[in-house]
Amino acid sequence: MKLCNILIIVFLVILGSCRDRLKPLSRGSEINLKEITVEADFCTINPELSKSFLKFIYVIDKSGSNRSNPGTDPTGSRRYDNLIQFVNTGDSDDAVFYSLINFSTESSLISDFVTRNTFDSTARSQRDLTNPLPPAISNDDGWTNYGHTLDRIRSLIVSDVNRSKEALGQVVSSHYVIFFLSDGMPTDEFGNALTEEQVQNNLLPKIDSISNLKTTTDNDFDKWIESIKFSTGYYYNATVDATAQRILEDMAARGNGEAHTFADGQAVDYTKFTLPERYVKHALKEVFVVNSSTVWEEELLRFDYDGDGISDVLELSLGSNPDLADSDLNGVSDGVEYTVTGAPCAHPQCDSAGANPFHSCLAYIKEDWAFGDPTKYVDSDGDLLNNCEEKALIGSDIFKFDTNDDWITDYLALKSKGAISILSDPKVSGRLLDPDADGITNYYELKHHTPWAIRNSIIPERFKPYQYKLTQTAKELSRTCYNLVVKPVMVYDDQNLIQIHILEKSAIIDNRKFLRVIQQRASGPVLKVDIR
Repeated sequence: MKLCNILIIVFLVILGSCRDRLKPLSRGSEINLKEITVEADFCTINPELSKSFLKFIYVIDKSGSNRSNPGTDPTGSRRYDNLIQFVNTGDSDDAVFYSLINFSTESSLISDFVTRNTFDSTARSQRDLTNPLPPAISNDDGWTNYGHTLDRIRSLIVSDVNRSKEALGQVVSSHYVIFFLSDGMPTDEFGNALTEEQVQNNLLPKIDSISNLKTTTDNDFDKWIESIKFSTGYYYNATVDATAQRILEDMAARGNGEAHTFADGQAVDYTKFTLPERYVKHALKEVFVVNSSTVWEEELLRFDYDGDGISDVLELSLGSNPDLADSDLNGVSDGVEYTVTGAPCAHPQCDSAGANPFHSCLAYIKEDWAFGDPTKYVDSDGDLLNNCEEKALIGSDIFKFDTNDDWITDYLALKSKGAISILSDPKVSGRLLDPDADGITNYYELKHHTPWAIRNSIIPERFKPYQYKLTQTAKELSRTCYNLVVKPVMVYDDQNLIQIHILEKSAIIDNRKFLRVIQQRASGPVLKVDIR
């Protein structure tokens, strides 16, 4: 009898010590699985909420021909009065910036990109300077060195983009609008007028190097540059220089801009130049509904309490904590580490003292982060993978939520455990492959929440694919609205985290993409989400 009592006590002690480890298994029991419906009402993003920066670059001829008798603009009024008025027209906009370059024998950056009030003061002071002081123009022999000036413009844009990239914030692209004003022929550094051959072989290619910054660099400038428009203005007195006028027209044509001419006494009219469209209506491209609290492992849809992409069952066997998405508190989720390295943590028991410190990610740590905060690193592209996970482990682009442009976000592609590539060319990314030979592509498996590694015919019948019904409910001038119904969505309990990934593009610019991720806990038989 005493022996039995001892065995019962030992059993209770063992059971008590394991209770915390057994709890996740009970909360994720398959008998708790139930079907719910997800219904979402949403509209495409209002263009004004995703506007780009508008950055003006005014390039103004300050050579001696403006001042000589009779001079094309001795008081500066033709070049500057309408400029000052143009800049101050309309309401102030904190997304509009202005810069100024003067040129003559040499060129100088008078003002980097600044706000309206600051630029207004600069423009007024330049108008009042008959002969600009250093460093405006250090040497003026009356020439108009176009080549040096075009190099200055290109350098200004490159520096501005690099500053934006270094800020490590959310990507906001810019429209660069260049106004290049001159009254004379382009010259070389020695004051000699350029020959036609020099114009074609040297000058116009410099325009190309500016216009093509968006596409010909290897610095991902395409994300930061929405457009570059190079327009020209030729102003003269009584006699027009047809060659100078024609060269400025050719420059504008090469720069995807406009050329305007302003005759004797006529002020430069900046309103004649059309500006880029900053508010372009968005088009819905794709929408995914995901239960991040479940994960396919073999033929079973298992519970994933912390939503890190590893089921509670597997986490217990791996030594990671099923209650924490980042068991060792190093800022990188267990699921990302496991998918990339084969282990959820560097330490076998996920001790934080033995965690991988990821020293290469120091620049991505949030300014207000404190130890224990699960969101240690910045997520610049908002795709639910932080910058450290993307840069140090995956190798994906921290500024693009869809690195390879296949319209599957990096986060969703990672959930496929390699079936859909994050980095490969979209034509071979794997979205249209069928590795389990069940006649269903990886894209369909991801969207409809079925396994990509197991044929759907052998999974239990109760695991049904999601069915989507998308209905357009309104078509407004600036946006389009929809009602989305997805069912049956399998959940274990009301704490399951449902995600809705909405992908949009500019209606006329296919490579301008936008992502919204809405996350909400499952509640009741119908989860209603209104994000209009």
